[in-house]
Amino acid sequence: MAIRVILGLIDGGPATETAAAAALAVADSFDAHLQLLHVRPDPESLVPMIGEGMSGVMLDQMVEGFRTESLERSAAARRLYETLSARRAGVPADGKATIAFREEEGREDEVAARLSRLHDLTVLARADRQSTAPSSVTLESVLLHSGRPLLVAPSEPVRSIGRKVVVAWNGKMQAARALGASLPFLARAETLTILTAVESHTPGRPGDVVRYLSWHGIRAEAVEAPAQSPGKVGQILLDHVAQAGADLLVMGAYGHSRLKEMILGGATREVLGHATLPVLMAH
Repeated sequence: MAIRVILGLIDGGPATETAAAAALAVADSFDAHLQLLHVRPDPESLVPMIGEGMSGVMLDQMVEGFRTESLERSAAARRLYETLSARRAGVPADGKATIAFREEEGREDEVAARLSRLHDLTVLARADRQSTAPSSVTLESVLLHSGRPLLVAPSEPVRSIGRKVVVAWNGKMQAARALGASLPFLARAETLTILTAVESHTPGRPGDVVRYLSWHGIRAEAVEAPAQSPGKVGQILLDHVAQAGADLLVMGAYGHSRLKEMILGGATREVLGHATLPVLMAH
C-alpha cells in the first residue's frame, strides 16, 4: 500500500523543527498529504500528584506556569507550520506534498493514537527531557493502540530518509509487521540490507526475507551477525547501521505488558536511546 497521508506530531519544543522536517521529507518522497498535529495539554492535567502540604496558592501558580508554557509551545508549533507553508507557496503543486495544521486539547498520547489510525504513517521526534509533552508515553501509545507504523526522527536533522535501509529481522510477528509497513520505502531504496542478530532462540533468517522481497521486485542483501552475549542485539543493530551509512532502520517494537500497557524491551530502548537515524517501527 502506498503512503498517501502522514501524521506529524509537533509539540512546540526543542525537537519540533526536526520532527516536522522528517515528516515533510517523507511526505515529499511519496507525494503525500502531511497533517501536522499539535496537542495542547490541559494544564490542570499536568499537575503531578501532590501531598496535602501544598497550598492552594502554590497549586494555582503551578497550573498557571503550565498554562503559560502550553500556550508558548502552541504558538511555536503554529509558527513553524506557517513558515513551512510560506516556503512552499512558490513550489509547483504537482508532485509535491500538501501540508495542513491541526491543534487539539487533551492528552497527547490518547489524541495521537486515535488520529494515527487513519494515517498511513505517524512521525514524531525522539523524546527529550525538556519536552512538556509525555513523548515516550506517546510513542508507546501510538505503537500499541493505533495499529499503524511509527517513524521516530532523531534529535539532529538528517539529509535523507530511505536511501540506504537496514531491516532488522528475527522472524517474529512484530518484525513481519514492520517489514510490511516499510515496503513503500524498500521499493525505493538504493541499497537494502536484511540483518539478523542471531541468538540461540532466533526463529528467522535474513535469506528468507530476501526471497520474499524478490517477489515484490525488491533486491536485498542478507547479513547475519552472531550475538556474542544476551542483551547486545540493540548495539549490533546500531553498529551495523553506522557501518552501512544507513539513513533508515526498520524494526519491530518489542516489550512486555504491564497492566495491559507495553513497556519497551531492551533492544528497542537501546536503539531509540542512541539512534542517529530515523527508525521505522511497528508492534
